Amino acid sequence: MAQAALRPDARTTHAREQALYLGEVQRDPQGALAAARANVALQRARAAGDADALALARRLRDDTGLHDARLDAVLAP
Repeated sequence: MAQAALRPDARTTHAREQALYLGEVQRDPQGALAAARANVALQRARAAGDADALALARRLRDDTGLHDARLDAVLAP
């Protein structure tokens, strides 16, 4: 998790998992809350059809080459 946090997209990619890790393992409620909020923002962008936010999330995903079925479903056109 420490290495993953160094990535530029660390706050948006896998924010759910980061929130769980920060809350349960690191016992960092403030960090967990921040990660959870980032996750919710991505979900809302998708629900609201915020094209700019979705394009940024897609770019981050594509730049890193990391894919997750759940993330890909959220970012599907």
